[in-house]
Amino acid sequence: KRKLEVVLPGDRVPHVRCGPGLSGLGEDVRATLGGEVRASPTGLAYVENFATKYIPQVGDMVIGKVTQRMGEHYKVDIRAAQPALLSQLGFNNASKRNKPNLNVGSLVYCHVTSAHKDMDVEVSCESAIANEAKKGWATKELYFGDLGGGWLLDTSLVHARTLMQEDCFVLDRIGQDKAYEISVGLNGRVWINSTSPRDTVIVANIIMNAQGRPPAQVEAMVSKLTRLFG
Repeated sequence: KRKLEVVLPGDRVPHVRCGPGLSGLGEDVRATLGGEVRASPTGLAYVENFATKYIPQVGDMVIGKVTQRMGEHYKVDIRAAQPALLSQLGFNNASKRNKPNLNVGSLVYCHVTSAHKDMDVEVSCESAIANEAKKGWATKELYFGDLGGGWLLDTSLVHARTLMQEDCFVLDRIGQDKAYEISVGLNGRVWINSTSPRDTVIVANIIMNAQGRPPAQVEAMVSKLTRLFG
């Protein structure tokens, strides 16, 4: 297991598979962000810090906001330096006659398919999950796609990664008292929906205030809020 280390931009972190915050090959991998070097479940090393500016990586799941319709694409804000491009046909079984009609401001849960430094970042809402391949975008039963309704939160990249862990304490604890839906993007965006606006606000506040808190403090906070507001 790699020893945890703190790096500054330009520091060498040799012999790792590069994830966000790292760049290079072999002996010449260097940090592009300051923070702690950690390893993802897939074996990628990344630099964890409290930045909110997202650096796109192929395969990342992100939440985007449509900012413009242009030709056969949408421009989508993913909290990166430049907007990403989403094809109007980039949805399961979409065609020119049968495709989503997104408006400016629409939210989409998508994944990064291209992230070359000197080219436009591209994202897609087509599902890579085997049992979803035959389902059409209009079924609303897919992992990726249009996020209707709900509430959007912006948080730090590190908090988003914590929320995406399978054993995330705060999300499991909320689920004991509240029924809710959630999508988390590695770009630091969190979409929440529940059975009532009141519950959505409660869930959103718990998630935002849970950052950096140990389980005991999260437990106390959830218990207090559910006792006060039901």
